[in-house]
Amino acid sequence: MNTDEANEEIIREITGRRIHVLQKFADFEQKALEKRHLIVQAGQLQRFLRTASEFKQTIELLIESAEDVNVRHSTENLARVEKILGRIREEVGGLRNELPKIEREADFLLDENHYATEEIKNSF
Repeated sequence: MNTDEANEEIIREITGRRIHVLQKFADFEQKALEKRHLIVQAGQLQRFLRTASEFKQTIELLIESAEDVNVRHSTENLARVEKILGRIREEVGGLRNELPKIEREADFLLDENHYATEEIKNSF
């Protein structure tokens, strides 16, 4: 009987160690998934901020161009002014599709409870 009791004790010890190792692995796996999720969110945030920044810079350049046209070319010939304004209108027309895209991206990130929710709201 001593041998059976010793074997049972060894089995209980091995089972306990196995459960402990499996729990450690499950914890490690969960932490790895959480870190991966944060890395994915960081990438999403970078893309969103870059897109929003580029959009903002483009709008600022267009406003500046329009102001320059108004100030510098107000006394010059009308054809040149119309040509410059036509280019500005084309660029603005191209940007009309960008704003809803940026809005959708922001809404998606906010709906996903992104860790940088305040930064997204402030940038938009």
